[in-house]
Amino acid sequence: MRKKYYNDAFIGNEKITCSFTKYGELLRLYYPTPDYRQYFDFFHVGIKVNDSNIIYLHKDVNNSYNQYYEEDSNILHTEIYNSYFKLNVKQTDFTMIDDDVIVKRYAFTNNSDDVERVNFLVHSKMMSSFNNMAGGMLRNDVLFQYCHNYTVAIFSDEDITSSQMNNVNATINSGIIHDKDYISMSSDNAISYDLGNINPGDTRFFNLFICLKNEKNTRSGMMNLVQELKKVDIDIEYTKALNYWKNFLYAHDTLRLKNDGTEYMEKLINIYKRTILFIPFLVNEETAGISATLEVDEERDESGRYSYCWPRDAIMMYS
Repeated sequence: MRKKYYNDAFIGNEKITCSFTKYGELLRLYYPTPDYRQYFDFFHVGIKVNDSNIIYLHKDVNNSYNQYYEEDSNILHTEIYNSYFKLNVKQTDFTMIDDDVIVKRYAFTNNSDDVERVNFLVHSKMMSSFNNMAGGMLRNDVLFQYCHNYTVAIFSDEDITSSQMNNVNATINSGIIHDKDYISMSSDNAISYDLGNINPGDTRFFNLFICLKNEKNTRSGMMNLVQELKKVDIDIEYTKALNYWKNFLYAHDTLRLKNDGTEYMEKLINIYKRTILFIPFLVNEETAGISATLEVDEERDESGRYSYCWPRDAIMMYS
């Protein structure tokens, strides 16, 4: 597992806690509580433009970034500009309020003078161990990655163009994946979507979903849920999430700090509001445990690996 110390942004709901880098890379995904369990070793998305190799959205020499939250919410925007292809990408990440689903919405805008053909790729590796091995299965345009007790479904409201269930690292850099297998004992799988041609000045939207369920839901039941989720109106879910977090902030903002126009006060208010919005992602509602941080030191490089804070600190944080 890679070291994941630099978690710059967070989204979630009552059961999901998800962290990102300032480049929009999904780092940690906890479900069904903020302290257990983690799912992805890594989750990378990229694009192939015309005949290029894969361009990872979170890491490319030609990419520049701007990241921010929708005001007073846990909806995250990451703006990516690729100077080589003059392609603007806006990545919006949020979780549904009524379902255990992460929504990743993309807007690709072609600012060049040429038509650009874009292929979207997802490369996902589940955490796997000797006692809890993960595998993958492709069915009805849905990538299922599963282990004991839990299943993750990765899908879009569009059809999958190609997939690779085994030996993904051999081909992923080319941006072209292909495989005859639909099921695998490997925890490392990839899928791709053909977004077609984007004309100069045009914008192409694309939606990606990550759905999580526990052992109480059979895979057939989850498939039925996925088919329903493919039909949801993303704008409605976005507005529902936005209103939820705005109401949450208003209900917990007991100080009602006034902005006097100074830079100091503006920063103080932003930190205060962000703290209120962040606290739910640290609290285990079943055990009342409060994590001090999501950046667990798995390899014990700097600490004893634990993420919990002392009870006295928890009381101060949550009082």
